[in-house]
Amino acid sequence: MTALIGSFVAGASSNGALDMAGNVSEWVQDWYDGKYYQNGPPRNPRGLEGGRSKVQRGGSWQDEAWGVRVAHRGADEPRRWGYSVGFRCAQ
Repeated sequence: MTALIGSFVAGASSNGALDMAGNVSEWVQDWYDGKYYQNGPPRNPRGLEGGRSKVQRGGSWQDEAWGVRVAHRGADEPRRWGYSVGFRCAQ
């Protein structure tokens, strides 16, 4: 199941960010291309103009251990939803 934000303060990043992996995967704005980082620009990649799937980051409570990390990058169609996917609001 998901946990309340801030439930695992021992897992805070060096910058104090909490819950970056393991609660829910997070939708991001980028369209998915499995080879984008190989073929895209080396600095400040902007992502694709369109596509079929959007990127999800971070891994969720129901993923295998190898996928529960900030760098994990998966994808799904934007019209799909589930209890293990959300988004992050940042200020």
